[in-house]
Amino acid sequence: MAITTRSQSRPFARDSAANGPAPDESTASTTTRPQRQSSARKRSVYFSPPEERGSASEKSPAHLSMTTHCAVKASSSNTDPEPADPSATTAIEDLIPFIKPDPDALSTQTDSSTAPTKSKRPKRPPAATTQSDAPPHWSAVYDQIHEWRTTHPAPVDTVGCERLADENAAPRHFRFQTLVALMLSSQTKDEVTAGAMANLRAKGLTPEAVVTWEDADLNAAIAKVGFHRRKTQYIKQTAAILLDEYGGDIPDTIEGLVALPGVGPKMGFLALQCAWGTNSGIGVDVHVHRIANRLGWVKTAQPEQTRVALESWLPKDMWRAINPLLVGFGQVHCLPIGPRCESCPVQSLCPSARTGRSMATTTTKRKQTKTTAGAGTRATKRPRSTRSADPASSTAPSSRAPWRGARRPSEQRKEEELSSSGFSDVESSELSDA
Repeated sequence: MAITTRSQSRPFARDSAANGPAPDESTASTTTRPQRQSSARKRSVYFSPPEERGSASEKSPAHLSMTTHCAVKASSSNTDPEPADPSATTAIEDLIPFIKPDPDALSTQTDSSTAPTKSKRPKRPPAATTQSDAPPHWSAVYDQIHEWRTTHPAPVDTVGCERLADENAAPRHFRFQTLVALMLSSQTKDEVTAGAMANLRAKGLTPEAVVTWEDADLNAAIAKVGFHRRKTQYIKQTAAILLDEYGGDIPDTIEGLVALPGVGPKMGFLALQCAWGTNSGIGVDVHVHRIANRLGWVKTAQPEQTRVALESWLPKDMWRAINPLLVGFGQVHCLPIGPRCESCPVQSLCPSARTGRSMATTTTKRKQTKTTAGAGTRATKRPRSTRSADPASSTAPSSRAPWRGARRPSEQRKEEELSSSGFSDVESSELSDA
């Protein structure tokens, strides 16, 4: 059987005068090649799995779109063309293997057990949040900080959350007041929390009384604490839940406590220690998290990771005492900004201490930087004589804010609240995002 090219199969397209008029629509459908399939259809057929393609005798028109085109005999008459020779089709597929791969070869390569497999890239291991080995010299550091704290009181020692409940109240009311004090202390100084608790206790701080208070009255009593509007809702919601589900008492498990509105892990563990006398975990706030990392006890990024790491090696009988110990140490000495390393009791054992020449060099560099920046700023200002000589403009009050170039009062207040906060970053973000 003769094999013709693409141009020879369409003589009427090249020279209509030599081959006569073009066939009409009724005969053109039988003499011309099959209609072209879309490129998406071809790709789906050519790259489909071998078992979906079928045998050579069951090929679809898309399979034979190119091979049939090469095998159709050109004719200018209206007679039916000769069918394509299967042998010619096979020969063309052998000559052009990239048109349609052999199904047998694909199935053999797929089923072969020796076929190379692409190795997957190993996933990066998650950040370590546990720590089994105790850090060196941790006991000596703990004892020296404990000895130093006996002569250096801190606000947490007198107005801490565990000291703000009424000891003469009923046991369940005492536990409820302890929980409320913990909820109020988020991003708030201990002294401010103590004042707010005094206002609430004067109104009769019980779950039964809280659910009857107006939101405006409760908000006015705690107006000086951080996020007081959000905490007003949390306290009222918590009181209603306690009355409905716990008989007016607080839960005695960490799972039940953290399920309450506005209560995080740090609050839950401290509430269990102070209200129920259950030592089931360490209450880690920003102070404990910061100091534990500075001392090299842990290497974590979040307070909850610090809690897990500390509990892996710290003796359980120290879990309750370590919170007020490090919180007070962070409130008065190991400050968030500008820690007093020169007089630190564990200066020789702290890997983060800045002492001696390093501190002097740092201070000198800071002074030089400020002096250079100030000189550059003054040099760019216009001389005073070139300014407007209008007396009214010279005596008019300046429109610039008094804190221009420095921190705004709101920013400074927030920084102070963060530095004295007794809550973790997770709990603080929970309040701000709510």
